[in-house]
Amino acid sequence: MSSMPTKNNSSSNRRQAKKARKEKRKANSPLSGEDTHNETGLASTGTTSTSKSSPPSVPANVNNRHSEYFDFRLSQDYVNQVMSQQNQSPLPMSFAQPNFGHPQFYMSTPTSPTQSQHIQNTPPPWALGIMDDIRTIRSSSQNIEKTLNIISVKVSELEVKLTCIDKRVTSVENSCAFISTEFESQKAHLSNIQKEITSLETQRTKMERQLEDYSTREEYINDKLSDLESRPMQENLMFYGFDESKEEDCEVIVKTFIKDILQIEAHDIKLDRVHRIGPYSNSKTRPIVAKFHDYNDRERVRKQAYVDAIKTELSRRKMGVGIQRPQLHRGARQALFPHSKEAEAQHERVRIVGNKMFVNNVARKKFVNGRVVDIN
Repeated sequence: MSSMPTKNNSSSNRRQAKKARKEKRKANSPLSGEDTHNETGLASTGTTSTSKSSPPSVPANVNNRHSEYFDFRLSQDYVNQVMSQQNQSPLPMSFAQPNFGHPQFYMSTPTSPTQSQHIQNTPPPWALGIMDDIRTIRSSSQNIEKTLNIISVKVSELEVKLTCIDKRVTSVENSCAFISTEFESQKAHLSNIQKEITSLETQRTKMERQLEDYSTREEYINDKLSDLESRPMQENLMFYGFDESKEEDCEVIVKTFIKDILQIEAHDIKLDRVHRIGPYSNSKTRPIVAKFHDYNDRERVRKQAYVDAIKTELSRRKMGVGIQRPQLHRGARQALFPHSKEAEAQHERVRIVGNKMFVNNVARKKFVNGRVVDIN
């Protein structure tokens, strides 16, 4: 007879637990105020009726370990009170996570008071895990704090560096502004200089044209002057290589030369003037210039000097006969003489007339302003 009330009470407890789980799912709270009130009233009055009270509900979120641990302790106390009133042993604490929906949760397991107290004072494994997590979080927070301090120091250093960079950028901007101003100034100055250079180039071109014109005119004037100087010299001949003495008679020397060396009768040749030219010098003999009264006599003597046999004899005696020329033409002949020898070495016909050299009757070079230039 004593077993029947126990069975009925167990069924009633299971129904109440099921109902509590449904209410927990709806309210999503650890323990309602009404349940707490019923639990307190039951403990104070000592009545055996359990129809008006219900066990605490199981938390829906199992991951919330603090709420789970709180619900578990309250559920255990409530069940133990009910079972003690029904002369049954309290529930054991040996399981880690209580299952309020399983019937075995409400079955009595005899335990000693010391073992029950030890089980109640020992935190479950999930509580130990929470404490380990808290320790890990504290250690991580300390590391994070150290890292934040390091980052703060580095940020401060970066701020200092950025301040220096700002100053340098400002200095560079000022320098760039100064350089830009100077560049614009120099650009304007350069533009003015270019204009001046253009003007000078125009003037230089104009002056070059004028210089060419003046050079052409000078050459023309020199040619005319040389022609005027050479005209009075057309009847004159130069005689080279005769010994000089203070008591000499130049006319006798010339006529003797014409008669003995050139083999021309000289008694009918009339000479207007015969004398030496140039300053006296002990190192060399001065040439003799003779002005023939008749141009034909002058040409006859000059051509006879170019006869091969007589020319050879004159070369042996180091004597010579030539036409008297102006100073400009003599300088031109001296400058053009090496070029004439080069052309003669190539079997070209060369002759020098005035200040020009002709090769095969074509003017090739001329002597102008103290230098030899090619004629295009």
